[in-house]
Amino acid sequence: MSINSLIDRLERFSIQVVQFTRTLPRNIEGRHFASQLLRSGTSITANFRACRLGQSRAAYIAKISISIEEADETYYWLKTIKAINLSQCELVNKLIQEAHEITSILISIRKKSSPNSNRSIQKMKE
Repeated sequence: MSINSLIDRLERFSIQVVQFTRTLPRNIEGRHFASQLLRSGTSITANFRACRLGQSRAAYIAKISISIEEADETYYWLKTIKAINLSQCELVNKLIQEAHEITSILISIRKKSSPNSNRSIQKMKE
């Protein structure tokens, strides 16, 4: 997957998260979960885009690590929303799967970019 197609995928996911949060109930639980999910689900893309601008390997890895944490947190919020039956929307299952896949992809990129890897950060920026 090219870096541009990954960014497109992340941006689509962010938009789907925003749209999904609009379907949550307007009670105290719904507002809480919507707020948390909105923050983490949109942060993945923002931090991934920022990692491409990293001035060093350490900065790059730090930003991609934040993206991974946000993707995993998004996965958590979605799983919890489903577990407590806060939403009956069928989109929640697709978002759970996508959050899991995105987390895995980002972990793989970080592993390939680690100091022990032969791959360069420059390749990831292309």
